[in-house]
Amino acid sequence: MIFRRIICCVKSRFKKIKMAFFQSAVSTLQTLVVAIGAGLGVWGIVNLLEGYGQDNPGAKSQGIKQLMAGGGIVLIGTNLVPLLSSLF
Repeated sequence: MIFRRIICCVKSRFKKIKMAFFQSAVSTLQTLVVAIGAGLGVWGIVNLLEGYGQDNPGAKSQGIKQLMAGGGIVLIGTNLVPLLSSLF
């Protein structure tokens, strides 16, 4: 009887530790995804401004694509990554 209580207590404690680790991992993943998206967006702005400065339509096109992709990645990081914590 006492062993069942001990095992139950240990399992409960392990589950709490596991959940805390998983939530920390999701938070770190969210930060990384948002940082990558922001970096891509900044790189896109630089390419866009360079394209306007040199009147280069190819650089303008690449810059706007990178800017939009960076914004999309930031949205994924802020909206979808936190949903991972509710899976388990």
